[in-house]
Amino acid sequence: VLPRIRDSDPAFANAFVDVLQRLRKDVLRFIPDGDASHAAAAAKPALVGSCESWQIPRRHAETLSLAEFRRDFVRSGRPLIIEGLGPHLVSKQSCGLSRDFLSAHFGEKQVAVYRNFQDARLRKAGDEDEADLMRLSEALGELRKGGSSAEGLYLYDLSLPLQLPGLLEHIRLPRYFTHCYLQQTMRPNYKS
Repeated sequence: VLPRIRDSDPAFANAFVDVLQRLRKDVLRFIPDGDASHAAAAAKPALVGSCESWQIPRRHAETLSLAEFRRDFVRSGRPLIIEGLGPHLVSKQSCGLSRDFLSAHFGEKQVAVYRNFQDARLRKAGDEDEADLMRLSEALGELRKGGSSAEGLYLYDLSLPLQLPGLLEHIRLPRYFTHCYLQQTMRPNYKS
């Protein structure tokens, strides 16, 4: 039955298998060997963390409905690892937001950078972060070259809508997080 379900509605089939796996850990022995569920189950554990109170569930985006995410994770404040979002986050034209793409399309934009940035706990006395303004293409070029000029170089306080609005055309916000977009949230006691 599962192959026919998967052919007609792959998302439902994945969700169905996911529910079955939560109810019965041995469910994979009832599923045909060639089914994608075997590879997905063998690849990574469903829970991350050894202590029960610190375990974080892992779910693939194809098997997680928006209603389930909001009900089981957002409202209860439980963390979740959502896999499989990568290819859906950026446009194909952006080449995965590669340095070449960013330099070609936004390289002349001024960005704020820290030089010598490091964790405050690792900082030596007298070492201070240096703030600087530079073109994005310069910052990316220094990072590409590596070496001492790239050491501790860190872009900070970069508001995409204000400084790189054209980049927003290439970024897609996953449906799970649209409730948080621009400081809005479903959680009534949320404070920014």
